[in-house]
Amino acid sequence: MALVAPASVSAATETSGGLLETATGSTSGPTAGDVVSLVPERLVETRSGPGDVTTDGAFQGIGRVVAGGVVEFGVLGRGGVPGSGVGAVVLNVTAVGPSGAGHLTVFPCGDVPVASSLNYTAGSVVANEVVAKVSGSGTVCVRSHAETDLVVDVTGYVASGAGVVSLVPERLVETRSGPGDVTTDGAFQGVGRVVAGGVVEFGVLGRGGVPGSGVGAVVLNVTAVGPVHGRPSHSPPID
Repeated sequence: MALVAPASVSAATETSGGLLETATGSTSGPTAGDVVSLVPERLVETRSGPGDVTTDGAFQGIGRVVAGGVVEFGVLGRGGVPGSGVGAVVLNVTAVGPSGAGHLTVFPCGDVPVASSLNYTAGSVVANEVVAKVSGSGTVCVRSHAETDLVVDVTGYVASGAGVVSLVPERLVETRSGPGDVTTDGAFQGVGRVVAGGVVEFGVLGRGGVPGSGVGAVVLNVTAVGPVHGRPSHSPPID
């Protein structure tokens, strides 16, 4: 998860590879002041074993998520999250031992957006932190592309009406060209792999639910797909 300043954003990489950028929120300024930090508590644990427990016994030992399956779980009133007045939660989401390559999508239930919250390979253990919008019924949903165990911990929340505004995830950049490799508006789509040392600059204002003005920063989920070598990518703001 990256908090970066618009109006445009750049992503630089030291090696060639594909790139995905998904908007999950916006804020009037690059500050974490509206996020309330919590002592981490487990909300979902699909495994059954010693220590495989949740904070309150709910959504515990429910079995692996089937390929294409969605797990909907309550967040309000659990793990230190208030029972009302919450617009979003900060979650650490982990795929454990997937049966194949794929991704998780975290969203406020309803229609599944074209977005990935984390990508995994078969047999891996991959975690990522996301800011997840809470549905009207106080739940969050996670969809898995492949069968996998799922672990979800809550680490914070954002009050309704706070400066950090959570969004339904929407894809802003997709360098690949193929079925389903699309962005929310067709812009920055199929632009080809980022060359080694290359920079991709893309617009964020007025896209994917981000307002066209009055935005100081955006919350992005950035994914490098099939890089030639394992070196870091960076998302600096544009001056």
